[in-house]
Amino acid sequence: MKTKLLIIMLLCSHNLSAQSEFQEFVKLFPKYEWSELSSIFKTREKTGKSIDPELANKSIFGEYSGRVRKQTIDYPYPTSAPHTRVNDTCYIQYHGGYHGIYDSHSDSKPNTLLPLARVDFNNDIVMLVLYYKYFNFEENYYNSSQEVYLFRKTDEQMLSAINFHGGGTWRVFLEKDTTITSYEWFPKPGDTDPTPDKVLRRIEYKIDLDGYFHQTKIEDPYESGILIEGRVQDSDGWTNVRETPDGKSKVLYKALSDSPIYVEKIENSNWGRVVQIQMGKSPDLIFKFSGYIHLSRVKQ
Repeated sequence: MKTKLLIIMLLCSHNLSAQSEFQEFVKLFPKYEWSELSSIFKTREKTGKSIDPELANKSIFGEYSGRVRKQTIDYPYPTSAPHTRVNDTCYIQYHGGYHGIYDSHSDSKPNTLLPLARVDFNNDIVMLVLYYKYFNFEENYYNSSQEVYLFRKTDEQMLSAINFHGGGTWRVFLEKDTTITSYEWFPKPGDTDPTPDKVLRRIEYKIDLDGYFHQTKIEDPYESGILIEGRVQDSDGWTNVRETPDGKSKVLYKALSDSPIYVEKIENSNWGRVVQIQMGKSPDLIFKFSGYIHLSRVKQ
């Protein structure tokens, strides 16, 4: 009887320890409301003190050793619910980023892992946003991704994941109703080349109350006419990019004429939401990813 009691106590102690480690990981993330979350994506480069990648890997996937995951569930999701991936291989290969296999170094080059934000959706579901900057030796420069996880806190289970930037994800917008609009690059259908051409798709995801990202829409943005590719055109030589689609709203920055631009059309409006503006020329090239521009100032 004493032996059984001791075993139970040891098991409880282990569970409490594991739980506190996960809670420690969650507390590293500053708390945000969903409506505030867009502010952290205004710039893609992030700075700060890197957190322990082993703690991140263990909290997300369980025990971790090198690049081999030790877990009791199949990678990457515990259920067969329709999550973000289009299919197992395509989504993970092109959009899966580095989920759960973070390292402190790429050989001799130091990597950066930052806890960007935490959003509590209810008493049991929490969303964590991680920034990962790592050295890519094949391309000889640093890549970065902003990766997102949804957890159920009661059993510390990772439910689903998505990239806000990195891999094949080009641009993400966070809508008011926990819908995410994402522009992503996919391999061209039927292209069997080892490095296939890619096609752009506009995808909408919705976070449900159970903590899953559900893909609710996928379309060719050029075919549907929602995405405009062109150049800024204004007789003044520049035009204002504003905080909201309103000529009286705050000016975020000025875009010079002839700057290449991608704009998402707003339904029943003469305004567009900036997907990307290329400002200047190399070596002073700058990309902007925010604001609204009047469509009369965009030449296709």
